[in-house]
Amino acid sequence: MGQCYLLVAFLGLNSALPFQTGDTIEPGLYRCGQIARAVGAIKQLDVIIDSDGSEARGVWVRRPTVVSNDSAARLEIYLRASGVFISEFKRPRDKPCLFVSTNPNKRPRLGLGYRATVFELRHAKASDIVNKLHAEVDKREKSLPEGSRTRFTADERSQKIIVRYNSEALLDAYRKVVAVLDVPDNERSRPKLERWRARSMKAAKLEPLLAASWKESGRAALNIVVHAKTNSLLIRLPVHLVPDLHRMLQEIDPQPQRRR
Repeated sequence: MGQCYLLVAFLGLNSALPFQTGDTIEPGLYRCGQIARAVGAIKQLDVIIDSDGSEARGVWVRRPTVVSNDSAARLEIYLRASGVFISEFKRPRDKPCLFVSTNPNKRPRLGLGYRATVFELRHAKASDIVNKLHAEVDKREKSLPEGSRTRFTADERSQKIIVRYNSEALLDAYRKVVAVLDVPDNERSRPKLERWRARSMKAAKLEPLLAASWKESGRAALNIVVHAKTNSLLIRLPVHLVPDLHRMLQEIDPQPQRRR
């Protein structure tokens, strides 16, 4: 039992993925930055972390806690128990932010600390994109002090990149870099012909429903042919979109329930 508890603590402390509202924080040991950003998600405020080592401090979560309005005060208590304080700070010409520091009397100065956000990927590997982003940082921020440069961390499990940044302008530039790089490779984008035998209706009626649902999802139009003889649809699309197609078809053309 003790070994399992230590494992939960180790995994919590070493997980980089920020919590969002609705997530459950399981009991264990977490980085201060994760808990502080959970409070920021609840209050919908940017979180600025002091450069005094607050980010990496361990924070014990004693019981399962859902990230919600009801849990904000409890999360702040967990932070204070670890010697870390979080306070709201008003910024000129900008919305307030939350400042995190081991010193309760300290206030953020221009250029101090950083904010955090997440880039979500659809195609490319997070580690591959991070390596290329680090090269971009070396070019764009070589004149900045090491501690104030934009930092990227890959989370391969969720295909997300955690970004710690100081400059909104640089953040936008890196978003554009990711948009260019996050594309399917040639193998995944090659066309494939899928056959779907209609289950609950005639294929001719299913075809416009599928076309409309696919368009509403924001994707390019499908190439669909109705094969009336077999009551099927022949659909040509990139191979990496086939799982999405099957999920959509299972929703709009489910298997009819057998009558007893």
